[in-house]
Amino acid sequence: MSDHTFITKRGLQVRIRPLRPDDTEYLIEIFEHMSPESRYLRFHQPLIDPDPAFVRRRAQQIAQVACESGRAFLAFADLPGEPNVAVGGAQYVRAGPGVAEVALSVRDELQGQGIGSELLRLLTKQAKEEGIEKFVAVFQANNKAIQHVLRRVPLPVKREYHGSEVWIEVDLTTDTVWKQEMQPCL
Repeated sequence: MSDHTFITKRGLQVRIRPLRPDDTEYLIEIFEHMSPESRYLRFHQPLIDPDPAFVRRRAQQIAQVACESGRAFLAFADLPGEPNVAVGGAQYVRAGPGVAEVALSVRDELQGQGIGSELLRLLTKQAKEEGIEKFVAVFQANNKAIQHVLRRVPLPVKREYHGSEVWIEVDLTTDTVWKQEMQPCL
């Protein structure tokens, strides 16, 4: 995929490009702009004051795994006083024949603008092109942000509730057209 640019619901121009193995710093930047609650909802563990070496190792692993056994995208925007800031990311990692585990993160202050939905739309398109038939994920039942994103997915989504977790499967084999709600930049 070449770079993709769109305008969010609030008029922010966002650029999305494939993740590269040397993008560790951008992944750390996204992590550092997530609240402890968002970190818990995303990583299923309380990461209130994690060791910086742990965060760096995990970011390096994500960058490498995305290139070796899946795909990932990073979203960037020019924020006031901060040009070219990493604002979100999405990845899938192959979990078996035709199946991939999907994950998504967006900086707290930029959630609700459609960045996560656009990242997931592009990731879905890429996965379908590579023969992935199903996305799977586990998230906390109280994760309202991902539930909102999943409600907008025009594909069959199967949910199973297991205590405080929700296990999902998204069927990618349907030929449903994903409505692009964000305005592309020309």
